[in-house]
Parts: sequence; structure tokens; C-alpha cells
Amino acid sequence: MIKVTPDKLQPGMRLARPVMNKAGMALLGEGTELTETWIARIQDMELEEAIYVEGKLEMEVPIDEMLAALDSRFQSAHG
Repeated sequence: MIKVTPDKLQPGMRLARPVMNKAGMALLGEGTELTETWIARIQDMELEEAIYVEGKLEMEVPIDEMLAALDSRFQSAHG
């Protein structure tokens, strides 16, 4: 499950949790596949909470590159 802000939603994403309005009423159910129309409606509602969609978070930078960069920072601090 991925937590996404409404401006990052894309067509084809599937909801992992229902989308609720400010009054707590479910607007879209879990499992709903998002279309451009649904995304526009969600964005128009100006919801304060993030939307949960199915899937796994993909990192922009591979973990081994992040660890190597971190190691080099510590080496310069201790060297």
C-alpha cells in the first residue's frame, strides 16, 4: 500500500482504502480503479488526507547507491 497525495494520483491506480469526504462518508470504495474523471473529482474535493493506493513504493535511487553515498559522507567526517 502506498500513501499518495491527490496531486500524484494517476489513472489506473487502484484504491487500497476507501476515499472519505470531510464528513466521514465513503465516496469511493476500496479496490476502485482510478480514472481521470475520478482523480479530477478527488482533487476538486481538496481532501486534507492522503489517498492509499495498492502497490509498493519504488525508490527513485537504488538502495545500494544511497548506502554508498551515506558511507562516503561518514568517511569524510571521520577522515
